[in-house]
Amino acid sequence: MGKFKGSAEAIALAFAWICTLVSSVGAFEDQDVVVNPVLIKVIEEVVVPAIQEGPILSIQVVEGQLVQTDQPLLQLDDQRARLKQQQAELEQRIAARKAEDRSGVLLAETELRVSNASLQRALDSRKRIPDTPSKAEVEDIELRVAQAKQHLDEETREFQLAELAKELAEKNLELAKYDVARHLVRSPIQGSVTEIIARKGEWGRPGDPLVRVMRS
Repeated sequence: MGKFKGSAEAIALAFAWICTLVSSVGAFEDQDVVVNPVLIKVIEEVVVPAIQEGPILSIQVVEGQLVQTDQPLLQLDDQRARLKQQQAELEQRIAARKAEDRSGVLLAETELRVSNASLQRALDSRKRIPDTPSKAEVEDIELRVAQAKQHLDEETREFQLAELAKELAEKNLELAKYDVARHLVRSPIQGSVTEIIARKGEWGRPGDPLVRVMRS
């Protein structure tokens, strides 16, 4: 009787140990847990959710099908997102054109160079022939030089802003492409499709379960 009681206690302890291991399955993800002489197979199952809102246009897998990591599962309506991408592409092209145009800066540099040369000639002339040109004429030339400097500063600033606008347009285009890509639901793991929860034509919302995939 005592021998039987000892065996029962040993079995109970072993079972409790197995239950503890199974309950902490997250610590053994993608691993086989061996409890001599028993092999416990840890199975990972993922419920793939929608990450964008919209009607489901197509389901590209069937239950029981083997899928690879990143393989398309469902397609949500992405028409609006694609229109935004096209708009972002046009805005990026416009911004790129503006960022390439340095004509304003070049013209302002020429104006400043001509004004400085004119001022220098006037000052040299006054050294040779006093009051020729007059002081008022020299001041008028100095004013044109100041205006040319201001114009160059403005054109340089506008060109720098155009370059920043180009970078912003490029980032907006990247964001638009990313938004389009999120309408195509992909499998996060390699495995087998165990259940297709969603149906074609249904309205998907972020977080809604769509497909269940079991890791193979």
